Amino acid sequence: MKKICRKITLFIILVVSFITVLLNYYGGYIDPFYEKFTTPKQFSMILGDSRAMQGIQPKVLDSNLKESNYKLPIYNFSFTIKQATYGASYLNAIKRKLDTTFNNQLFVVTVNPWMLANRTPKLLVESDSIIMNEPPHNITNMTMKPNIEYFIKNFRFFNFRGVFSKNNKLHKDGWSEIHIDDWLEENNFPKNKEIFLERKHNQMSLFGNFAKRWNTSKYRLNWLEKTIVYLQQYGKVFVVRMPIDKEILEIENEFWSDFDIEIDNISKNTQIDYFNFSNNTWSTYDGQHLDKFGGKSFAERLSELIKNN
Repeated sequence: MKKICRKITLFIILVVSFITVLLNYYGGYIDPFYEKFTTPKQFSMILGDSRAMQGIQPKVLDSNLKESNYKLPIYNFSFTIKQATYGASYLNAIKRKLDTTFNNQLFVVTVNPWMLANRTPKLLVESDSIIMNEPPHNITNMTMKPNIEYFIKNFRFFNFRGVFSKNNKLHKDGWSEIHIDDWLEENNFPKNKEIFLERKHNQMSLFGNFAKRWNTSKYRLNWLEKTIVYLQQYGKVFVVRMPIDKEILEIENEFWSDFDIEIDNISKNTQIDYFNFSNNTWSTYDGQHLDKFGGKSFAERLSELIKNN
């Protein structure tokens, strides 16, 4: 019996050691979020959903703002629309990840109607219950390496085939780089336009479904304002609406016609700048996510506006 227990223990140790080594070297390819919970606490942050996670490249902001007084580098603490919604839970996660040592930090808070929508309109009281089993909401320790808590609670996100395919990479600065084979680097245009249109159609269907099931939310707007006020204690906050294709923008405007007015009101209440890029055109790979070329150009433009404000 003792021999069996020793063998089982040894096997468990070997498996855990193997996975730990694998995550240390290839974690950015294996899981879309894991690396975000193995890095130290951060001073400056980019917040939002996948539009920000894929579309705002921290290294570009760092390079263009290196002569500023901001406490850099900036870290991309964005997730996907499934996890990212402004509320008590996201704010608490930000607090767990944020280093509050300085008061010259930089915060880019991205917004869109889906991040601020009521996802459970049938419930009498709106809450964060629908996202509590998702990262970052279910993680207490944001800086552990290896992060055993994340491994236990979110193993479902691990895709070990990513080591070989390397289609997606989460960088150490939190930026998620998507490798699209059908883009030509020299002119940034899809080789196969049908593939692009299919991706865009899928995104439009997704948001059309959201529009049918979700409602606008004063509750989420209130938590957005609370998040901004909290961050203002430690630095400068800029609210940003990311660029998207016009067909997707039409869906969003139909769902929430006065969205920009609501955000403008919050920006006035908190005395911050709101940069609305929704009508601007940068290259995407599916109508809503900037590709790495469009993302670089967009980050450069955003840097200019931050420097001038």
